[in-house]
Amino acid sequence: YGAPLEMIDLVRVPGIGAARAKKLWDQNIQSPEDIVKANMSTLKSILGANIASKAKIGAAKMMSAF
Repeated sequence: YGAPLEMIDLVRVPGIGAARAKKLWDQNIQSPEDIVKANMSTLKSILGANIASKAKIGAAKMMSAF
């Protein structure tokens, strides 16, 4: 995925690549669960509106699959 090992769970979320994973990680959002729990306005400021919605939905789907 082109991301450090500790960020692998983030880059598995739809719409999140290595660069976006780094931005999330730096804001202490370090797992799909953290994405689901994060305030939408925070995610929008980090990722942009379109990707924030996609990431939140994707992370929730990932969590429900387990």
